Amino acid sequence: MRVDKWIWAVRMVKSRTLAGTMCKAGKVLINGEKAKPSKEIKEGDKIEVQHKSVIKIYEVTGFIEKRTSAELAAQNYIDHSPDPTPFKSPANKNFELPQAVREKGEGRPTKKDRRSIDEFTEYY
Repeated sequence: MRVDKWIWAVRMVKSRTLAGTMCKAGKVLINGEKAKPSKEIKEGDKIEVQHKSVIKIYEVTGFIEKRTSAELAAQNYIDHSPDPTPFKSPANKNFELPQAVREKGEGRPTKKDRRSIDEFTEYY
């Protein structure tokens, strides 16, 4: 089965076009090597996909032709992905990123408000 079709069928990405684009961009690895969208995969292969800022590592255990429910898709791979860890500052273990808070009833932020929020969050 083609790697782009398998990535789409097991619900790693939303569309097959996106799966092909990711393969062409070098964000999909099969057993540690970059893969073209048409690369054939077999059982036991390890597929590594970098989507947004998350890296998922799956071992192929089966094939499905069409996109199905998440429960059925999960039967066709073993997830070896590392657990995502929340961001913590090395200096302060209780550090969390600041949140922009607006009081209820203030409405949507104006353009000036958005600029100041963007300027504030640019440093974090």
